Amino acid sequence: CLKPLADSNLVRSTPSPMMDVVPEFLEEMEDVPLLTHESNPSFLKRDGITTINFFSGEVDTAIDFLKKKLQHMAELSPWICGKLVRGAKQHGSRVSIRHAKNAQHTDIFQVDTDLELSETMKYTDLVKVVGKSSAHVPAGLLLMKEQLPVTKLTVVPRVGAPNNFALIFSMSGVVADDATYYTVLNSLLSDTGKITAISASRKEASAGEIPNVVGRAEFEASLSLNFTLSSMFGQVPRLYCFHVDEVKMKAEMARVSSKPGAPADISPNDILASSYGLVVNPRLLLMTIDCRGCIDGLGAQDAGNYQGRLLFDVQGYGSPGAIRKSLSEP
Repeated sequence: CLKPLADSNLVRSTPSPMMDVVPEFLEEMEDVPLLTHESNPSFLKRDGITTINFFSGEVDTAIDFLKKKLQHMAELSPWICGKLVRGAKQHGSRVSIRHAKNAQHTDIFQVDTDLELSETMKYTDLVKVVGKSSAHVPAGLLLMKEQLPVTKLTVVPRVGAPNNFALIFSMSGVVADDATYYTVLNSLLSDTGKITAISASRKEASAGEIPNVVGRAEFEASLSLNFTLSSMFGQVPRLYCFHVDEVKMKAEMARVSSKPGAPADISPNDILASSYGLVVNPRLLLMTIDCRGCIDGLGAQDAGNYQGRLLFDVQGYGSPGAIRKSLSEP
């Protein structure tokens, strides 16, 4: 039985030996073209999405469990073992995920005994250590240059603690948004044994509807020169990680929902987004939303970057209710 101790979101180590490896030129390969915007040079600079979880339990048992789950996932969704390539004439200028039809988990799994991690480490220290290791999937341009896989799962045995280990899961932000990332991770860690296939086939028409979901004027504003220059040449942001107390969160949700005229379906994200805005007090606040469920034919089983960004002024993020209304009303 594996018991989570703690987890922290992080926004290379010697690879494990690979057995029965078939040379890539002998394998039957398949190319899955990405969305047009995912193939944009600036988008290809996106870093990987990485999380680390600390567990207690037998490391060898956990490794066997994870290998079986990962192999099953690779069989249903082989693209997770793929690499980014460009050049197929039929795909024009778009980048593709090239993967073996008979994908093997050994391409993306490793046990790293060199990393020294602890749940008591400062968040910034965790980011630095893991970010410089092979456990973290780097930016898309580097993936293409070095032909590294778009996914990596790493088990890190704890030094001096044989029944404790860390699990690092990383996926390229070029091929997956947060929703896709957590769909894969949650399926991997589920103890039910059920794994659902996730399709990497892109839906260009659906992606084209994202501006209509978030508001075309707001969408264009978020891509304006001011926003671009600010993100490129602004101050380097400091990284922080905070624990969300579930008991306090439920109490706050109940309190906000009980106010006259407040929407009844206040979510934790409404609370966090509004609280963040009130603390930072920006002139404009961007909030990312998942457009799956908002666009016909686009669901959780569709891998890719289908997120949009909502633009809020002070009045818009001033309360959780205001954020909820913006999501539920035209």
